[in-house]
Amino acid sequence: MRYICTRYTSTPGKLPCTHGSPFRDLIARHKALALALARDFPEADEETLADTIEGASDLPQLLTAVLRSRLEDLSLAEALRRRLGVMRGRLERLEGRA
Repeated sequence: MRYICTRYTSTPGKLPCTHGSPFRDLIARHKALALALARDFPEADEETLADTIEGASDLPQLLTAVLRSRLEDLSLAEALRRRLGVMRGRLERLEGRA
């Protein structure tokens, strides 16, 4: 299945993604960039290469945003689960009185 990514890309709607993963192509591009930089600048140390890749790729920031969003969703789900428990108890008490 092929579709166009509209989330988590620097150019929404322009990045084709495959197999349902909006990150598959981004990861491939990130790896290709890392290999190209290492090949083109063999004298550069690891830290310099890492800094260059970080500045040229959105992948680390995008992964951070996705993980942060997941944690927030989990927290909200837990809060809703607790609230639903409280509301179910209230409903039961109201129905018991009626």
